[in-house]
Amino acid sequence: MSQRVKGAVQQARGSVKAATGRLTGNTRLELEGHADRLVGALRRAAGRLRSRLNKLR
Repeated sequence: MSQRVKGAVQQARGSVKAATGRLTGNTRLELEGHADRLVGALRRAAGRLRSRLNKLR
């Protein structure tokens, strides 16, 4: 699975986790969700960069 896909999945999972934490009043779960979304975004960006670099070769 590519980094872009893994990142998108992690972002989606983080969004769900953050929303669940917000709805249940669980601050820790909400913050973990936000962190997962951030890591997912970084992973997607790394995947896009890797794809662009491979096209240059």
